[in-house]
This record gives sequence, C-alpha cells and structure tokens, in this order.
Amino acid sequence: HEDVAVKAALAVGTLCARDEAMQLELAALNGLSRIAALLGAPFSERGVLDLTLVLKALCANQSHHPRLLEQFVQAEGPRLLITHVGSVSPGAGSSERQQATLEVIRSLSGHPPARTALVAAGVIPRLLRHLAPASPLTLASPAAAAIAAISCDPGCAEVLLKAQALPAMVQCLARGPAADAAVSSAAAIARMAALRPEAQQRARDAGAID
Repeated sequence: HEDVAVKAALAVGTLCARDEAMQLELAALNGLSRIAALLGAPFSERGVLDLTLVLKALCANQSHHPRLLEQFVQAEGPRLLITHVGSVSPGAGSSERQQATLEVIRSLSGHPPARTALVAAGVIPRLLRHLAPASPLTLASPAAAAIAAISCDPGCAEVLLKAQALPAMVQCLARGPAADAAVSSAAAIARMAALRPEAQQRARDAGAID
C-alpha cells in the first residue's frame, strides 16, 4: 500500500507542481486532501520524506495555487505534518525527513490560515526543541525561520511569549551573527519585545537586550 500510494503522490507532484492548469484540476478533485491524509499513515521514513517533498512542491512554494493551500489546511494537514517534527530518531532518512518537514512548516508559516492552524496544532514547542545548541543548523535554521514568520502575527507572537520561547531563541543567538538561525531568532525576539513593556522586560531578563 505504501509503495503504490507514495508513487502515485510523487507522480501527481511531478505533473502539477509548476502547471497552474493541472493544479486547478487537482484542486477540483480534492487531491491535496487525499495526499495530506497519507501523513497519518504508518509509512517508512522514506515514504514520509517523499510525501513531504510532494506537499512542499504543491502547497509550500511560490508557484502553488491558493486553493491547494486552502485544501491542505481544511484537511488538517498542518496537524498531521507537525506529528513528524520532533527529536531525530535513529534510522536512515530521519534527519533528511525532519529538515524537509521543517522547511514546509517554514513556508506555510508565512500564510495566515496555515500559520494559525500550525500554532493551534501545537507547532511552537516542537520548533523550539530544534533551537537547542545540539540541534544541527540544517534543522535549527528552518525552525528559527518558521518562528520568525509566526512572530509576524501579533496574536501568534503572544503565543510564543506564553510558551516561554524567549530563552530558547536567545540561546540560538550564540550561534553567531552569520548563522541564519540566529538572524531569524533576533527578528522574532524584536517582534515579541515590541508587543508591550512586559514583553520587553521578559526579553531583557532572558538576556536578549543588553
């Protein structure tokens, strides 16, 4: 079942990724909802990676059709997607799959409906775990970029504040100004600190403001 389903999804991704007419036809068939549902299946690391790359091509890039993103959100795609974000488990493909998943989340975080769904599904604690010093830059960078995108929404920035996100983001600054993860964390910290005086004080207490 996995082999057939994943190969079919890959074929759909190849056909539709850069063809607007095909994307419209896929949307009319509610195709993305079916692909998103496969994220809940007990597939192998390779299978989940391939599905994630298909979703990245269809609803998480500059050329996607808005209707496909809407279908992904309606099909609870964000909730299913973040179940694949966590500590890197042993086994071939785990780190690559994590990176692909985080990159999709980073892209989706820039779109308000998807961002709201991701935050409601509990993506923030999972992203924060990837800001730890032991996390490789290949995972920390997209995780921090996703948090920076999430912080653009004042309501979501409040959720970040309540989730005690500041210490993890401040810790990420130690990666140095040349690191994308540090740049993204600095941007998110600035937005959170601008929410209100209490937020600025909490950022100062966390060591973000000298």
